[in-house]
Amino acid sequence: MTLATPFVWTNDNTPANSINSTGLYQAGSAPTTDVVRATNQGIQGTATVTISSVTPPAPPPPNHPSVLTTIRISPQSATVGVNLQVQFSAIGYDQYGSSMTLSTPFVWSNTNNPPNSIDQTGLYQAGGNTGTDTVTATNQGIQGTASVTITATPPVNPPPPALRHLVVSPSHATMNMGDTLPFTAVSVDDLGNSIPVTPTWSVSSADGSISTLGVMTALNPAQNVTITANLANNTPGTATVDILAPGAMTDISNAYAYPVPWKSNMGKPITFTNLASGAHIRVFTTNAQKVLDLYSSLGEPVNWNVTNMSGERLASGVYYYIIDDSATSQTKKGKLVIIQ
Repeated sequence: MTLATPFVWTNDNTPANSINSTGLYQAGSAPTTDVVRATNQGIQGTATVTISSVTPPAPPPPNHPSVLTTIRISPQSATVGVNLQVQFSAIGYDQYGSSMTLSTPFVWSNTNNPPNSIDQTGLYQAGGNTGTDTVTATNQGIQGTASVTITATPPVNPPPPALRHLVVSPSHATMNMGDTLPFTAVSVDDLGNSIPVTPTWSVSSADGSISTLGVMTALNPAQNVTITANLANNTPGTATVDILAPGAMTDISNAYAYPVPWKSNMGKPITFTNLASGAHIRVFTTNAQKVLDLYSSLGEPVNWNVTNMSGERLASGVYYYIIDDSATSQTKKGKLVIIQ
């Protein structure tokens, strides 16, 4: 908890030892024991302190220069495959445990020589057999050693082949019935490198066909016909095609409805024609009440049986239509006269 008042610090063995208001304890010069107390709101906690004598390390005897006493090799143990190498290094230490700069180089040797060897830089060369060996570094008659285990070299596997995938061009196309369009494919690796290829081609529906050379023929009106390119060791590539209906337009500037007026005794529907792919038709009363929505997904003519959204026949009168083309943001308006 957070207290409103600070702790009051005291110690029993004072003035030989002391503690300040932040809890910092100062030991005196004599070995002894003491008790530290923290008090707040009449509640007290205690801790014990043991003060011991400290003997400072003895300085090096005067006129006794450093003498090489120990050599340590790194790594102390190493595992290396047959016919492979490993680098060793060595440091000399004096009688006080301090590292030394030596005036002469280390002399390197190994026990199992041949078939293994070590040069005078500490580079160890394993031979063609498995086994163990000992490396020795010598300087001024002092030696350090390290152990070596020589194992069978694991087989070096060839790098995995680069991942490749096919990219089909064009990725999307709009075609008229009876038209042909060539498609091509490239194989792209995971580094972005591409090469032209001749894949196996297929088409997702009978609304189109594609030759072995990638030439697509549009047969029937359809949306999202999928072209697929396949090649061994490649992820397949795809493209999509929309096949427009006969008479489909690129825009709705010439769209209209007929016959006007429409009479129920004609025995035929009202037809909206010269539409573009994705055209949206809305019919309204003169009071701006929507009668229904009609769509032309592929630019095909739309026949309307002159009923509303509930399937009820419309009453005689004047109606209006609005045709929207989302691709070109065009709008076309017109009037209908219905006589029942």
